[in-house]
Amino acid sequence: MRELLSTAGLEDKLNGLTLEEMWCEIKESILEAVRLCVPIVMYNENKKSQRRKPVWMNDRALAALRTQEKEKGL
Repeated sequence: MRELLSTAGLEDKLNGLTLEEMWCEIKESILEAVRLCVPIVMYNENKKSQRRKPVWMNDRALAALRTQEKEKGL
């Protein structure tokens, strides 16, 4: 995204424009870069997640959590 914005040639586009026109050009360039570079993830509210634990909760983290709970007496 940084490379795309650096090659956008905004300096040439912004010459002779008013402040409002400059902002519109900059904003459009950023929105276009976001559209091209940021992936879209669709979320279905009707379908509950199949995963019952967080992604970072692997076996090692779960074992550490259980050990910590045992030490506290929970």
